[in-house]
Amino acid sequence: MLQSPDGSFCAWITIEGVITPEYSVETSADGRTVTCWIASELGKKFAVHWTNRGYPAHTRGNVQMDGVSCGGRIAYGHLGFPQNSVKDGVTDGTTLKPFVFSGLTLSDDDALLGGPSYEHLGLIELTLYPVQVLNANVPCDGTHNLSNLKVHERSKKAVTQQITLAAPIMQRTNFVQTARLGADLVTFTFKYRPLDILRANGIAPLRLGSSVELLTRS
Repeated sequence: MLQSPDGSFCAWITIEGVITPEYSVETSADGRTVTCWIASELGKKFAVHWTNRGYPAHTRGNVQMDGVSCGGRIAYGHLGFPQNSVKDGVTDGTTLKPFVFSGLTLSDDDALLGGPSYEHLGLIELTLYPVQVLNANVPCDGTHNLSNLKVHERSKKAVTQQITLAAPIMQRTNFVQTARLGADLVTFTFKYRPLDILRANGIAPLRLGSSVELLTRS
């Protein structure tokens, strides 16, 4: 579970309802960004969770997947603490499309080399900031584009997975209109890769009895 330096907020990821371990946690010098690695699981649905433990005002948590804004949730400062929030997909107000880890589509088509840089590919980001609540039950502000990306194999930078949306399920959602009141309070960044890649790069511990561990001991 990641925590802001002042202890006001914490955040974590669950995959199919299970909290996933975090590796190599780092906090920026200004305390505004907390970063870690997590192991993604191909084909599994996941959710972003966070808690306001004591920040005394309304806050919004905005979630980005691979650089794409996917909406967020409001925590109301007058309702007491702690306040838990979760973002498990994107919604049009009547249905929810859950987040899911998917394979990255690779191509050797050189025409793709001039495309986007994909600098945010492999990142789950949650940014918290203070807000004023303006209106409740406002219309949906549109859909979010988390489509399957096709990336040139020389542009993937060791990223083998991406985040897409699973089939929709019925879920009624109310929308709240807000206005940002100040600078970001904290951003939690989860860098996701398959577990074997994290182990190969020394980020996650080796599995007990693995061939690499046995070679190291011999």
